[in-house]
Amino acid sequence: MSTSLGDAEDLIENTTCLDSSLATKDIDTDVGGRDIATANEQWNIAFYADAAHTSTIRNDDGWATSSNNYLRFFTPKETYEVGISQRHSGVWDSSKANIDFNDYYGAFFDLGHLYYRIEGFQINSRRLASGDGGGMRIYPGFVYNDPGEIHIVDNIISKQAVGTDDSSSVGISLLGGTLGTKVIVANNIIYGFKIGFEKRSTTDNLELILYNNTIGDFTDKAFSIGRYGTNDRYVIRNNIVENLNRTGTDWSYSSGAGLGDIYEFNHSTDGTVIGSDNQLGDIDFLNAAGNDYRLQSIDILAKDTGADLRNDTDFKIDRDIKDKNIENIFHMGAHAY
Repeated sequence: MSTSLGDAEDLIENTTCLDSSLATKDIDTDVGGRDIATANEQWNIAFYADAAHTSTIRNDDGWATSSNNYLRFFTPKETYEVGISQRHSGVWDSSKANIDFNDYYGAFFDLGHLYYRIEGFQINSRRLASGDGGGMRIYPGFVYNDPGEIHIVDNIISKQAVGTDDSSSVGISLLGGTLGTKVIVANNIIYGFKIGFEKRSTTDNLELILYNNTIGDFTDKAFSIGRYGTNDRYVIRNNIVENLNRTGTDWSYSSGAGLGDIYEFNHSTDGTVIGSDNQLGDIDFLNAAGNDYRLQSIDILAKDTGADLRNDTDFKIDRDIKDKNIENIFHMGAHAY
């Protein structure tokens, strides 16, 4: 047992457990990480709502992982995991597990674990100093120089305010890393940043799966899709934008098509989205000004207009961000109606 996510990832034991018999027996304190691939383990590191976490989780220790043996950072919600759900319901809820931080590097700052997942967090950046930090900064496989797979799913990522230097104010920033890595970003809500989601033009042969994300209240770009070479593969579906303030550009792309790219069933307010079967206009959210991006019953742009991903070969989605089961017609964005 550890007292924080960062300590758990660093294998730092909480030696003040009330039960002294457990004080040094919960965590294997391998120096510099653990080889869970050889040990055939999956580590689930849970985060609870007892208090807001206030520091960056630097996911850079020497864990050896694989496709079946990965690190999972998550907020528990199922009855077999926890008595009362610790996870949000798709709208910011301070009574649920959350990270409220003031750091340039973001709540999760990854320097290269190959296989890991980040699920169900509420993340709020309060940084107003130089660089005006972002929500997550991800470097796929940067340290180990091997392929991997990363999931960023069901999170709310927000920025409290934008300072005078907002050069690094990005909700999720996907930076340079290893060739052949697959990154799945799905069912997230991001708002308040200069740029909502950014894939920089620094890595070739990376597979990006960008599904059912909602981005709002941005000042420059909602989605900034960069490309380094022609071997990246991007599958981008069911993403939507809120831009009632009419600031910046909804979608921005670098030149050059990849192998098997798919852009379809996305949305924009300004016509900058590319691909097929897209929607154009202002979506009827429940309260966009209050960052409540649930859909109203009268909406015709995002409700029941998305690509059906329940049996998708790249990443299956059968529930929305608030854990609502998707039974019939699929939607765009993180919220089903």
